[in-house]
Amino acid sequence: MSRWGIPGDVIGYETEKCVLVPVLVVRMRGVVRQLERSSLRSEVTSYRAAASYLAATPMARRLGAYATALTLIALLVPLHGLWAVQVLLVPLLLIVPGALLLEALRIPARAVSSFPVYVPCASLIVLIGSGLAVDSLGPLIGVAVPLRTGPLLVGLELTCLALLATSVNAPSSLAIPWQSLSRPAGLAWPLVLPLLAAAGAVRLDNGHGHGAAVAATDACVLVLIAALVFASLLRKSLLSMILYAAGLAIMWSVSLRGAIVPGFDIASEYYDLHQTVVAGIWHAAHPGDAYGAMLSVTILPAMLHFLSGVPVVLVFKVVYPAIGALLPVAVFNLARRILSRRWAFAAATFSLVQAFPELPSVARQEIATLLFAALLAAMLDARIPRRSQWALVALLGLAMVVSHYSTTYVVITLIGLVLPL
Repeated sequence: MSRWGIPGDVIGYETEKCVLVPVLVVRMRGVVRQLERSSLRSEVTSYRAAASYLAATPMARRLGAYATALTLIALLVPLHGLWAVQVLLVPLLLIVPGALLLEALRIPARAVSSFPVYVPCASLIVLIGSGLAVDSLGPLIGVAVPLRTGPLLVGLELTCLALLATSVNAPSSLAIPWQSLSRPAGLAWPLVLPLLAAAGAVRLDNGHGHGAAVAATDACVLVLIAALVFASLLRKSLLSMILYAAGLAIMWSVSLRGAIVPGFDIASEYYDLHQTVVAGIWHAAHPGDAYGAMLSVTILPAMLHFLSGVPVVLVFKVVYPAIGALLPVAVFNLARRILSRRWAFAAATFSLVQAFPELPSVARQEIATLLFAALLAAMLDARIPRRSQWALVALLGLAMVVSHYSTTYVVITLIGLVLPL
């Protein structure tokens, strides 16, 4: 009997071989299927591992980018005596802390993209908060003069690191799409306007005639009119940049005249800022001194001075106008929610022409008005989750309160009138 259960005399060797081959084929097919299943499992496992890696990579890159930016700030601050370092540090201080705060608050990226003024306003919140914390806690731990470069840098870095730690598990939908700024060089050409205005103001101060100043004003008017006419054809980012450049040109043409910004309020504000910088500490009690009680003219500019290295007087003459020039951009993005692009640009241009020649003479109002615009945007932004919205509105409101009392009174009145409706 063969092992197949057939008598050997019935089948010969050839017959047994013919039966054996199909059986081996069947068995080999089973082995192949098992191999295919095992390889499929390995492929699935590899795919899942690759998917989890790809999902974690954007977060790792984002956190790494923020850590690199904080390291860069820490390395550049000791070198802030160089003007090139100052030019780099001011944007870093007005962007990095705010981006970290927005991610920590879980503000969606689409909300930030539609209203980019959130970022510098959030940076102002972080700068004011960390500066106030250093000023308050410094004497308690033996730092008699806390408003100096070292303590302020440590306070800012620790605050930003705490915000970074809260953003570790943040979803990718919160990542600000910096890569969406395509062709940034194409957005930079409007910045020629403020440079021309600054040159005109400096030439007037040195008695070289008013040709450059007049040319800067004419260029601003022509660019604004052309942008208004072709608003429907231009990108939103370019329109925002034109508004910012024109606003900064108007403000610099006023603030850069003379040794200090002209105006009574700015002179009193500069006195309080100078006293804060010299004393190295700010006290909460300011009886009979409303200007000295505002953090927008004491701790915030002192912090910008010590960290960026910009001279005290230039903080009010150069840096504050660069912050206040964001107001027409905020108006444009806010009006864009209910108006067409052309009419939103017209509304922002109207606010620019109406208020900007006088705005540099009130430093605290430059900060508070911008925070007010961001506060309105946050209150009306339905894309922000309710808890994050409440947190952002509360922080913007607190920053506005310590920046300018009159603006706060106006906001309280407006919100009080709106609430019954």
